[in-house]
Amino acid sequence: DDTGAQSINTSNCINRANNDTITTRCWKFGFQIDITGYAYSGYGTNGLDTANIVLVKNGTVNTNVNTNGSGYYTFSSIAFSIGDIILVYVNDNATNGNTVTKVTNSNITDLDIYGGTLIVRYETGSSITNANLATAYYNDPGGDVIYTVSSNNLDMDGNLKIHTGKTYAPGGNINITGNWDNGGSFTHGSQLVTFDAGSGTHTITQGGSSFATLNISPTAAVTYTVGSGTLTVATKLSLNSDATLDLSANNAALTLTGAELDNSGTIKIAGGTITDASTITSRGSWTFTATNTVPATAA
Repeated sequence: DDTGAQSINTSNCINRANNDTITTRCWKFGFQIDITGYAYSGYGTNGLDTANIVLVKNGTVNTNVNTNGSGYYTFSSIAFSIGDIILVYVNDNATNGNTVTKVTNSNITDLDIYGGTLIVRYETGSSITNANLATAYYNDPGGDVIYTVSSNNLDMDGNLKIHTGKTYAPGGNINITGNWDNGGSFTHGSQLVTFDAGSGTHTITQGGSSFATLNISPTAAVTYTVGSGTLTVATKLSLNSDATLDLSANNAALTLTGAELDNSGTIKIAGGTITDASTITSRGSWTFTATNTVPATAA
């Protein structure tokens, strides 16, 4: 019976319904699980030999282990409560990689870490949010955590991967310097996504989800290659003068669903089409390599 002013913590116990209805104190049912996965220097390739992996629980460092020769790591019998947010990251290495998830009372056997990438996922619930990422965040003194969250807006230096079958519902804006890889579902709300790389060629794998407002504004000449299928934007798509949006490489289409297109860069189109724009302002260029459809609203 919890009748005092403090919470009661338990471990590996069964939570029975209606045992505490007072929100200022509660039973906290805990458990221990094992967490395993691989840490890679590449995007799921090249396991990191004897790399140090740090486990952060709700923003506080819990423990760390080293990988084996194949990049495999194991955290054993770690105490959690359901819904705790954890971050695992590569520490003090030439490779930076982060993975964030929400835990449940089952072992996690595939909490992999990709080089230069933030992977977002969950083991319980129906989505992961920027607020969850803020809870997981740890200000590593060596700069090995590649993202920050301020006022519910995510700013990250690297790739963003939405884990297979999972939903990312940020609830805030996103700034990303790397690739966008949606292996699950992206619930955009009314939020802005900005791609602001400083060099290289990057990919947008849209995964069947749409963006609300998409701003492609690199700080130097950068090409963004769109994956096969359709890139859908609901409110506005903007390109600055350094941006190239390449729809041609994978014959991708662009659907604007009544959105505005403001192009000061370059858009490359092959077999795909651009449809449903409300207005098109084009101060940049277009490259056509096949028959295409562009609305007559271009200005």
